[in-house]
Amino acid sequence: MFPNINKQLSLASKTKNRIWSKVVMAKIRNQAKCVEQTGHSRNDVGLIQSISSNITEGDKHNVEAYAAREYFPMMFGKNFKRGRFDEIINADLNYGYAFLRALIRREVQSQDTRDRLIEILRNEIPAAG
Repeated sequence: MFPNINKQLSLASKTKNRIWSKVVMAKIRNQAKCVEQTGHSRNDVGLIQSISSNITEGDKHNVEAYAAREYFPMMFGKNFKRGRFDEIINADLNYGYAFLRALIRREVQSQDTRDRLIEILRNEIPAAG
């Protein structure tokens, strides 16, 4: 299902951090497009777009979370808060995330991937544990 996972796991931490930054930037820019396409003000769109320019390598300052705190209320109402079970929108979002996690988990549980992860962890974790 994910034929490049061994290559991805072998990447240097700096490269992984740069890739993660690009993923977060793309996510926030897509959130800005969603805000724009749903008819929000230019100020709202500009706010989300400006957040994407503050991402550091590896998103060490968790700009993704800040963008989410602005984005979700814009899309689902000012009183909307991401939570576990309090309303149908959260339930729908949680279902979607659970589905994606299940796909990833299935791949990680495959024998080849599991063996590769164990090898990497053994090399990175000192023998003393």
